Amino acid sequence: MNKVLATLVALAPLLLFACTSTESDYVSLFDADGTKVLQYRSAIAPETNPISLGNPVIFGRDQSDSTYFLTSASFIGRDSGQQVLVDDNRAGLIHIFDSVGNWVNSFGEKGQGPRQFGSYYVPHLVNNEILVWVGSNNRLIRFETDGRYIETITSPERIGLAPIPITGSNTGPYAIVKLLNNGPQPGQIDVSTEMTVLKLNSRLSQPISVFHEQRSNQAVWIAGGWLNPPYTTWSSPYAIAPDMPLAIGGVGTYQIRLLTFDNDQIVRIEIPEELIVIPQAVKELEIRKYRYWGLEEEARRNLQFPASYPVIRWMRWDELGRLWVESHSNDEIESDIRHYNVFAANGRWLFRQELPGRLANAYSDGVFITEFDSEGVSVVLYYPMTWK
Repeated sequence: MNKVLATLVALAPLLLFACTSTESDYVSLFDADGTKVLQYRSAIAPETNPISLGNPVIFGRDQSDSTYFLTSASFIGRDSGQQVLVDDNRAGLIHIFDSVGNWVNSFGEKGQGPRQFGSYYVPHLVNNEILVWVGSNNRLIRFETDGRYIETITSPERIGLAPIPITGSNTGPYAIVKLLNNGPQPGQIDVSTEMTVLKLNSRLSQPISVFHEQRSNQAVWIAGGWLNPPYTTWSSPYAIAPDMPLAIGGVGTYQIRLLTFDNDQIVRIEIPEELIVIPQAVKELEIRKYRYWGLEEEARRNLQFPASYPVIRWMRWDELGRLWVESHSNDEIESDIRHYNVFAANGRWLFRQELPGRLANAYSDGVFITEFDSEGVSVVLYYPMTWK
């Protein structure tokens, strides 16, 4: 009796905190080191497909004469004047369209000049400015949304990866995410993953490491750059946007972590079981990679799934502060229909939604999607939406 009473007394603070939580669909707990953990009950299923999509508007094609402007469309954002900004990375151009898909202007060019985009660049729309990271010479170029040049920031550090502002300010601080996925060596099935998040000041110098994790033999859905054809290289397992937590895919886990930069606190979200179903065909694809080394049976016995194959394809913050997580379904591997689970900024599971392509961004009035049209040309589409 005394032992039972002592146990209840020891658990009283935790039980009290759990019972007094204001949210009904999760229990808030704290780790021993004070890190907050949000553990969600996967049995509570949110609403499915609460959004209805209207007829799309196409960006990237002059609909009057079917002349294509884009060779590799990538949505950048929509500015305060409702202009739509689309990047054509292959051509080194940023295109400006009005809200109904009419082409307005283009700017940018390949090259190593002070206002040129080099051979590798990444554009972002932040606080109604376009920030273009030129990786070949470590420069961040600021433009107005009409293409007017503002300034160039040259980093004294060799960064290589695109820095993204982590506040609403266009001048930083910035964050970069470094990923490393080491595949198996000949005669081995061991794999490893490593992720580091660095914070930079406004002039892109003085990096401070704020997150680092490494796992062995659990190379989950991190960008699999080591995979050779016919295997595919996968998308980034993180999502970052100004004034939002950095969402990091679990390294060797079934979790998404939300990392805030004010106090570098890590919040863990437990992904519901519905998100981690792995099609049998995916497992067989993983195992067949080891056939060349005669390790197929060993991999079948010992390889932890998912190994390098991504259970989650894509993560993206939208303009309303919601995290869209694209996952594979159990009955398909490749399809035009994409499956999304949507979370609030605090990790609360909001709803499920199917979309007819890869989400580029979502606004209060509609969603932007990147896909290939009927002629195989990459375009950006805007679907107006209504809530059912």
